[in-house]
This record gives sequence, structure tokens and C-alpha cells, in this order.
Amino acid sequence: MPVHAALLGRKIRGHCTSVDARWLMAYAAATSSTARDQTLGPWYVDTETRSVLAHPVFVWAVHWPLMYGERIAELLGAPPATAGDTPSSSSSSSSSSSSSSSSSSSSPPAPSFLSAEEAARAVHFSEVIEVIARPIEAGDQLVTDATVVAMGRKRGGATLLVRYDTWLQAPEADSAAARGEVLLCTTWTGTFYRGAELLGDCGGVASPPLSIPALLPPPPALAPPVQSTLAGQRISLAVAASEAHVYTECARIWNPIHTDSAFAAAAGLPGIILHGTATLARAVSWILDRFCGGDPSSVVRVAVGTFGAMVFMPSTVTLVLLSATAECVRFEVLNEAGEQAIRGGEVHLRATIKSAL
Repeated sequence: MPVHAALLGRKIRGHCTSVDARWLMAYAAATSSTARDQTLGPWYVDTETRSVLAHPVFVWAVHWPLMYGERIAELLGAPPATAGDTPSSSSSSSSSSSSSSSSSSSSPPAPSFLSAEEAARAVHFSEVIEVIARPIEAGDQLVTDATVVAMGRKRGGATLLVRYDTWLQAPEADSAAARGEVLLCTTWTGTFYRGAELLGDCGGVASPPLSIPALLPPPPALAPPVQSTLAGQRISLAVAASEAHVYTECARIWNPIHTDSAFAAAAGLPGIILHGTATLARAVSWILDRFCGGDPSSVVRVAVGTFGAMVFMPSTVTLVLLSATAECVRFEVLNEAGEQAIRGGEVHLRATIKSAL
């Protein structure tokens, strides 16, 4: 099915998510950089003296229903919801959320939309996570608004950039100010829809292909670079045969190209592949352990220029540190064939963190 330019500016409001310690602990365990027989850091497992914190990449699990899950039709062109619809919610104890009000009444309807099967064949190619206030923690009641902010044409399909604003507290009014909410984080997700034709005029961003970095706010200002013996270091990270299945269940991200060999083959893939966010989370975990003592609250921004080459299982990926300062670590991840699975990776740290370089 085609994707219409009328979707530009479309917004889904008020997707509600309940977060509990069980979900956060499972995600941290699935994405740890340590051996499976080693203890996770107290931020992820200590339920006696603190609130369990989320891994910096966990927020993608909160957003997944909006971009690839049960609410994909609302975002990509389903008819507007009826007046009786209410906000949808997903909880840490449920894999689905009920229907919600779709776009606001001012959002233009689109003539067509992708099916759930077509959406499952999408390629997540870029990601930026900005931590505005604090990490997500156990007990948080979150509400997320998703907005299509850019669209583009590319050979073989169409690209979309979606912004997600995730707030603390459930919605009780039409605006965040009226709800008295706290903005926890904002993320931008770039997706390539294979075989989808982009119809209509996107206001000048439709061609050439979408450039995510040019559309995003600049990263935080950095201190002068610090010489580091870690630049150029290569770290091997083992990827187990079961990695995608474990990540799928712990993150609650159910995309069959990662776990169902028949579906992956039908989608034109040579086999099931590891989630890009799983690869990213493993890399971020290692960086946190090395530079911040594992503390997830150290992170203010995680960025990926491009998710590229596929990661198969079992295999070994290589985390390559490109540069390191007291406030930013730049990296890439290579798959077992030496191809770039992650290009342009960055982890920005709070200025108060002074790591051993």
C-alpha cells in the first residue's frame, strides 16, 4: 500500500504505559554487557532501597506499539477514530493495548495505510533518544504523544521520521501544561518502509531521501576533547542463538522478522535477525559499565546515525570506540562479517560524570 504525504503532521495523543520493576529488570538482563552469570548493577535490581531504573534504550519498548505495533494503523493513515474512543494503554503485565483516539481533529485523513504485515517489514534505520528530566523508573505512569515530523522518498520505498514525547503521569487534559506533566524524554525514530510508495507533496522534504541528522536538534555542547587511550579499542560482544527471542520477550517488542524464520523468509531476509535496538542497548551497556560505573542516570542522549548491516545469530559483534571525552563516547558496531551494523553511534553523558579515560 502507498503512504500519503497527508500523514505529515499527524499525531497520536495519549498512549499510556504502566512501567513496573519486572519489565525494567528483564530488559536490563537481556541487554547486559556482562556475562550472564554476573550480577546486574543495583540500578536495575535493587528493589529494597531504591526505585528500579530503566536502561537508557528501554524507552523504545514504550514507543514500539505506536510505530510498529497495534497502533500503527492510526499513525499511518487509518480513518479517524470516533468520538467515543478513549486513550489506549499498555502495561507491564499485558502485551496489547486497547484502541485510542487517533490523531487530533485537525489532522488530515489519508487515503490509504499500511497493513500490520507491511508494517512488520519496516526497517528501523535511525534513532535519537534525549533524556530531558530523569530516567524512567519502576512505578511510572507514562503518556506518549507521537507526531510524524518528516517524510521522504528512497529507492524501493518511503522513509518517515516520527517524534515521540514521553511524559510522566496519565493524561487528564488536552495539553501537557494543563495535565501538569513532566517531560521525561523525547526521541526521534527514522523508519524505511520497503515497497511503500510515497504519494503527494511533503513540503520539500520528500526528495532527496530523508536526512535524519539535519532535522534533529543539535547535541549538547561538549567540553574540549580529552586524549584517551580507549579510542580505536575494539570489544567483542557475543550474540547468542537465542538473543532475539530473549530480547523480544524481555522488551515486549513482538516483530516476527526477529523470531519467526518463515516470516523472515517471506520478508526477503536470509534468516531471523537481531533487533537494531538490541544491538544498540548491548553497546550502550558496555559504555555505561566502562565510563559511568554502569549508572543509567548518567546518560542524556543516545544517537544512532544509521542502523545498517544485519546481525545474525549466533555470532559475535564488535563494538569499536571511535572517540571518548568526559561527556561523549562515539562508536560503531560491526557484525561478524565486519559490516557496519551501527554507524554514527553516540552516548552523551552528564557533565558531572568524569570517567577514567
